Amino acid sequence: MNDKTIIKRIRDWEPDHNDFAFGRTLIIIEDYSKTVQRYGAEDFHYGALLYSILSLREKFDQHKKQFNEFLCNDYWTAQSILENRVGVEKILKRYGFQDRKIQSVFSSAEEWPKMNITKRMREDKNKGLGEIIRKEIDDRMYGVGYKFASLFIRMSGYEDIAPIDNWATMYLESRGVTGRHARSGLKPKQYVVYENKLREYAERFNVSVALFQATIYATWSTWKKDSGILPNYR
Repeated sequence: MNDKTIIKRIRDWEPDHNDFAFGRTLIIIEDYSKTVQRYGAEDFHYGALLYSILSLREKFDQHKKQFNEFLCNDYWTAQSILENRVGVEKILKRYGFQDRKIQSVFSSAEEWPKMNITKRMREDKNKGLGEIIRKEIDDRMYGVGYKFASLFIRMSGYEDIAPIDNWATMYLESRGVTGRHARSGLKPKQYVVYENKLREYAERFNVSVALFQATIYATWSTWKKDSGILPNYR
């Protein structure tokens, strides 16, 4: 299926209750917030950020394989990333990551203990710090932009933040949203415009922008097939 066909299908798509059920399943699977709230678990929480940074791959099976390789080697805390630079770099290069992305992983591990994100999120009862933390991550962690930071924040229980990935971008642009260069990612101001537009569409279905994005991803990416999770909500 070529891009034009996919874009047409996305443009004509209206999510139903079954689509939203898969979106909710995805959010539940990727949700670290309960662990963070109950235990703090700063080291475990960093794993969510690492997972997000590694999500450059659009195919879920490749993303899952590379993240599992980090887990199998016990490279899932900021400290273990920094103590095993050679091993980490070998994994990243094996999956085709270039120097810039490798720098992003090490930068995230270096900045993580300085930013006190887990404690701040645990104390953020009203979930009002999402945008502030996202900007800090963008400013302080090399190459970890709004998309990866937003996925991490959504995985931390914030429903008013959404990762505007390739599928969300296609959904919006198939409906006339413009503002980015064809071969570049969204700059922060452009990102917020796209996110706000996605929020408008989410409100039409009375769901959060996080759930709406997760539903788009679950429907159009390879996640549904490759995750092996196929609930029947019909």
